[in-house]
Amino acid sequence: MILVIGGTGKVGGALVRMLLAEGAPVRALVRDPRKGRAIAGLGAEAVLGDLKLPETLEPALRGVRRIFLLSPPDPQQVEYHNNLLRRAGPHPVELVVRISAMGARADSDVGILRWHGTAEQQLLATELPHVNLRGSSFMQNIMFSEASIRSEGKFYGCQGDARLALVDTDDVAAVAAALLTGPVPEPSRTLTVTGPRALTATDQATLSKPDSNDARDGLQTAC
Repeated sequence: MILVIGGTGKVGGALVRMLLAEGAPVRALVRDPRKGRAIAGLGAEAVLGDLKLPETLEPALRGVRRIFLLSPPDPQQVEYHNNLLRRAGPHPVELVVRISAMGARADSDVGILRWHGTAEQQLLATELPHVNLRGSSFMQNIMFSEASIRSEGKFYGCQGDARLALVDTDDVAAVAAALLTGPVPEPSRTLTVTGPRALTATDQATLSKPDSNDARDGLQTAC
């Protein structure tokens, strides 16, 4: 049994569908009964629980051999993940695949990268076989700017002239699916998943080849 935590989001939702398509047994931990019914409608088992409430996690862990762990960015992320990892210890868990972030460091000045870096160290200390899957910025995040794109023809951000190899959430899910259904990696490791090409914000806006300086026919960017 594969336990998916975060199965109602973009990466986790795609992962659930991929695992089911491969015939893998899937159980999803969900907080919202309505989302649980949607997960069950796909053919997965849905169990109500919350990483914030450790007493709710035991039913989800019964019979589980592999765990996919994804949670929203939160200053208490380390505590919530620890709630799960402490309870996973007595179970025959052979692999944990955890979504992290590119650049994660426990001493980072950036909050989300610090939380992920600390959570990576926490997972290592459990001695559970694991993979920290670090994704670069998600391509789908551009759509957070849908309103300004529609109304102004612009999207806003603080990328400046930096290049990012944006990655599709389905590609991250595909890597996770391969890990969760394949041989257990030895030793535990950290993998970084990126898109095929590093793009500036102007590249993203113009939908043209990198190094193009012509943004006249595309969306404008602003920071």
